[in-house]
This record gives sequence, structure tokens and C-alpha cells, in this order.
Amino acid sequence: MDDKLLASLIDMYAKCGEIESASSVFYEHKVKRKVWPWNAMI
Repeated sequence: MDDKLLASLIDMYAKCGEIESASSVFYEHKVKRKVWPWNAMI
């Protein structure tokens, strides 16, 4: 999954109040993480 898409998914879940889902997406793709997803989680 593309880093920007991953960050967008995390951001969307967080904005909808689905913090558990955002966290789940973040941790499922931890091998591919770069700056974008980290910024979305913060």
C-alpha cells in the first residue's frame, strides 16, 4: 500500500472517531511505514 494512501486511511479513521481502526491500519503496515503515516497518527 502506498504511504500516502496509508496516511489518508489513518487520517480518515481518526477524523471519524475510529481511533482503534486507525491504530490497526497503522500497526498492520508497520514494515512499510515512512513519514506520512507517522504524521497522520500524531
